[in-house]
Parts: sequence; structure tokens; C-alpha cells
Amino acid sequence: MTKKHEIVLVKSKPDSSIDQIIYLSGRVKPCLSFGNINDDFHNADDAKPQDLYVVSGEEVKVDDWGIGYATGFKGKGAKHFLFKHDDSKMAKLNAICAGNRKVIATTTELEVKEKRYLIPDEPFEYFELPKLPQDFIEKYIKEWNDGNVIKEVLLEYESNVLMEDGDDLSEMWQLKLNPDNTVIVHLVTEEKKYTRTEVKALFDKATYELSAMYSKEEKDKWFNKNCPE
Repeated sequence: MTKKHEIVLVKSKPDSSIDQIIYLSGRVKPCLSFGNINDDFHNADDAKPQDLYVVSGEEVKVDDWGIGYATGFKGKGAKHFLFKHDDSKMAKLNAICAGNRKVIATTTELEVKEKRYLIPDEPFEYFELPKLPQDFIEKYIKEWNDGNVIKEVLLEYESNVLMEDGDDLSEMWQLKLNPDNTVIVHLVTEEKKYTRTEVKALFDKATYELSAMYSKEEKDKWFNKNCPE
């Protein structure tokens, strides 16, 4: 399934070594080696390294990264900013202020502490936050410069079954990732197209409780008739 999320362009961390985008005078360009590109755009004094962040409305907890929003003074200086919830007083304040969002994917390198594999007694480990794929970054830049700022995207999720105490099963949804740790992203205007294999998996899951009434062969026969190759 897919979920809709907000995406924002925010000033890069001071220690960031992978700045994907440069912002200058209302336009943006890709930047994979900021400071080493010999052109007026990238080397201008007011060129600002930026990163993209996909955010959700989930609570920003300790060890999470969040995007806050500073309202400025009398409408001036309003901006988004990146913060790490390190349990400090400032981080706790940022985490509860209006407009904060949890970062779930980005173009830079950020680590989070989480349980990724959903197995019993799994310890928390540090993982790198999922990245946005390069083709989407290029699409974002093109749309921005054409005057169409992408503000929302659809990310794909997959279901995982978690074994809890007492052998109870519960279902959790996690971001579906490519082997290179990038998210699967779609523009909101795009229509999601499912492969036959994906449809079959959804069909099997939806009809699982009908096993007592219909055999696997009967269900497969119905699926093959109504969803031919």
C-alpha cells in the first residue's frame, strides 16, 4: 500500500558531506560535490546547500530526527529546520512544538535507533535512514525550476507480521525499500500500477480466512480466470 507524506527542502546540516541540492535566487540545481564545481551558480556566495526530507505526523521520539518550523518575527524569517531528539531540553521543546514532523526519508546521511526486523527480543540498533532515489531528486529539481514545487509524495509500505508475547500475531506496516536502502516513491498525481504478482499476493492475503470454504486450487482457478497473464 502507499501513504501520502509531506516533503520539504531544508538547509543542510553544517557537517553534511552529501548535499544533493543547491538553492540560489529561487532556483535549484543538483549538487553532488558542493564547492568542487566550477560554475557561477554553485560557487556564488549566497548558494545554499539543501537536502530533501520526507516527513510524517508520527511523534518525534528520542533518537529520531525531526523537522521543526520557526515562525520568525512578524512573518519574517519563517523557515523549516532539522533537529535531532537527543533528550535535551531544546530537543524536547522542538518535539512538541506545533508544525514538527518526524523524518522518515532524506537525501543526506542520518542515523536512527530502531528495531527493523520485528523479531522477538530484538535489540535496538542504529540504521541509516532510507534515502530518496536519484531519479526522484532529478524530477524534484526539474519540477521546482518549472514552477511546480512537489509538496507531497506517496511512499510504498509493506506488511510484516510481528510475534508478540503469548504467540499472538500482529501486523505492522514498514517502508518498502529497494536493496540500496532507497524508498519507492510516487508523485501524488501518479496512478499506482500493480504487477500481477503483487495482485496475487494481495488476493491470497485477502482470501486467507476463506480457506475453510474454498480450496487453494479453487481460489487459484478463480484468480487465473479473472486476472489472466
